[in-house]
Amino acid sequence: MINKIASAQNQKIKQIIKLKKSLKRKKAELFVIEGEKEIKLAKESGIYIKELFFLENIYQKEIDNFFNIEKYILTAEVFDKISFRKSPDGYFAIAQIKDFQLKNIKLNSSMEIMDLGAGTGLLSYFIAPFVKKIAAVDNSPSMLIEFKKRCGEFACETEIIEKDFNSEVLERKFDGIISSMTIHHLEDISSLLSRLYKMLNKDGFMAIADLDSEDGSFHSSNRGVFHYGFNRKDLKMLAIEAGFREVRFDLANTINKPNGNFTVFLMTAIK
Repeated sequence: MINKIASAQNQKIKQIIKLKKSLKRKKAELFVIEGEKEIKLAKESGIYIKELFFLENIYQKEIDNFFNIEKYILTAEVFDKISFRKSPDGYFAIAQIKDFQLKNIKLNSSMEIMDLGAGTGLLSYFIAPFVKKIAAVDNSPSMLIEFKKRCGEFACETEIIEKDFNSEVLERKFDGIISSMTIHHLEDISSLLSRLYKMLNKDGFMAIADLDSEDGSFHSSNRGVFHYGFNRKDLKMLAIEAGFREVRFDLANTINKPNGNFTVFLMTAIK
């Protein structure tokens, strides 16, 4: 069902305005996401999208196939009240913080974490309250610019590093490495896992979420895609060969698209 909101005095709009304040978000265990691309990335990363809001002149019917949740169409005046972007694209969402967790991994406030393929910082945001520092690594300058804009919202220290893991090496050590929907864009997985292993401190963890094997139809274009998902047994073997122990897989999410359902695994391992 699609609901229309035409007044900024609507209780739901008032709630969203309050959520723009960090403390209110933490208490409510909710998180606001703005931008069509960012919302889709959040969904694909396993983040639970609670509600969607659209500017009335941009709502697209195909969104119904991607999100089976409550949707609201807003007038321009109302959307302007909740938007925090200088140039909004008309998409806004509320996500639930408490539904996110790293299974089998214990985080603590002394940890320094690397987010590989950090993008605009969706995954980092959820990890931030539990760690000391997050280094956001991505090969996209535009993504990292968006990440930088949001640094003030993070509940930990942040660092931004532009690096292409297909061809570059980062000489650093971390207590943990996280990544979501990134490694299928990296060509040499054996080399990648070996490098990640070397970048971890003793007993450091790796937590990687990505697609199970698929037929290549997940992306509308496979430019820059080196792997159509992964076979879990093969990936586990590569992780063990790199030196990791306690390699484990769990189902992180199922992404429902018009062309099929795609499962996302969470692989965790310890150095």
